[in-house]
Amino acid sequence: MLRSQKIHERQRSHIRRRGLLYLGAMRELFVISLGVGLVMASLWQASSLLGIHLSPQKTDSQSGDVLPVMNIAVNQEHLTLFTHAMEGKLSQISLESGISTTRPTPKNVNAVAMSADASTVAMLEQWAEDRQIHHRVDVIRNDQIVASEELHLEPYTDASVSISQDGNVVMSFSSLGMSIGWDLTESSPCRWSIDIGPTNHINSVSPDGHRLFVSSKNGHPFLCDSRTGESRILLSQIDKTCQCVAWSADGNRLSIGDFRGGIHVFDALTGQRIWHHKLNFQFAKSVAFSNDSQKLAVGGFDEFIRVWDLARTDQQPIRLKGQRGIIRDLVFTVPNETLISGSFDGTIFEWSLVDQTCIRKFQ
Repeated sequence: MLRSQKIHERQRSHIRRRGLLYLGAMRELFVISLGVGLVMASLWQASSLLGIHLSPQKTDSQSGDVLPVMNIAVNQEHLTLFTHAMEGKLSQISLESGISTTRPTPKNVNAVAMSADASTVAMLEQWAEDRQIHHRVDVIRNDQIVASEELHLEPYTDASVSISQDGNVVMSFSSLGMSIGWDLTESSPCRWSIDIGPTNHINSVSPDGHRLFVSSKNGHPFLCDSRTGESRILLSQIDKTCQCVAWSADGNRLSIGDFRGGIHVFDALTGQRIWHHKLNFQFAKSVAFSNDSQKLAVGGFDEFIRVWDLARTDQQPIRLKGQRGIIRDLVFTVPNETLISGSFDGTIFEWSLVDQTCIRKFQ
């Protein structure tokens, strides 16, 4: 009997100790939470008095009229840089004087594609009306609209546009697979449509406009004829979503960055992969070939631009650093001694590939 009472007393004592420990822990947690709350309140009050914002704000480069750069193109003959920034803003910058002028655009522009010399521009507009999402493609050549069409897409269908480097072929793509093309070589643009199957948003027309790179949702990406969707070449080494793509100027090579951080270079005529590299950061968002197809520039999330010599892939790439934000587009200038990069922080840098330094900055 005494033994049983002692056991019960030990159990009650153990329960009391656990309860006290629990209450003590809750009290400590309350004190810590109260302290953190007081510190945050003090900081908030101080920030209000000093005009400092604790909530995420735009950086200096993104304040005012400076917007994230999405696309860039260079007219080598006229030494003019063309830029497309978020919200559809189009600008042209003289590479001689640095003077920038803004080109008027519709307010609903969602995506822009430019030919190599920016003489032809394809704009994809998107807006909501009557409880539906509307899309329209406007093709502008030398500041004149030469083709325009509203796309009748199902709700929640994404669309994108691409243009050949010579500006003669424009293609629009929907995520459900219907693609519309315009051939601008005639006085009256020739229009056609093909079904290439469900796609992701990274699709591209070859420099001469004859072939397409299609980032398929149904499997591996592929190359096909731009007018028929046939003669498909499967790029079986890529099994994840494509993040960026670039053709060489002669159309014989294709570079792709995938979601796993892989950078691939393919023979665009056979589909054979001729070079591959794995990045040590998330994935690339921009790739570009030099005009002679011998160099490949890659930009992404880690604020480095890497430039490989494809004839010496055993060597380490040139690394260019100094531009903040995601590198969204890259363009080599003639004769491949400089590289221009556009970033999500709203800046554009011109780099010397000889000195590996920034020559000048546009903003």
